[in-house]
Amino acid sequence: MTEKIQLMKNIAVVIPKFGLVGGAEQFAEELTGRLSENPAYNFQIFANRWEAGGHPFTFHRIPIQIPDDDQLCPFRSSPAEAR
Repeated sequence: MTEKIQLMKNIAVVIPKFGLVGGAEQFAEELTGRLSENPAYNFQIFANRWEAGGHPFTFHRIPIQIPDDDQLCPFRSSPAEAR
């Protein structure tokens, strides 16, 4: 009898906020949650903040620096223009 050896596939998901409020964050959580039902996948989540939600993932905190308003909108000449 031949046994199949199934290797786990490691998948990294990189997102600033995992599973928190927001369309992309919730999509990432739902997608990885559904795929994790297959025992062939092992997920590593790289995020600044997360809501674990009982998933069997390994979480890694990555620091994120939030830019100043001027860096977000370089076309503004003064902060008063944004208002």
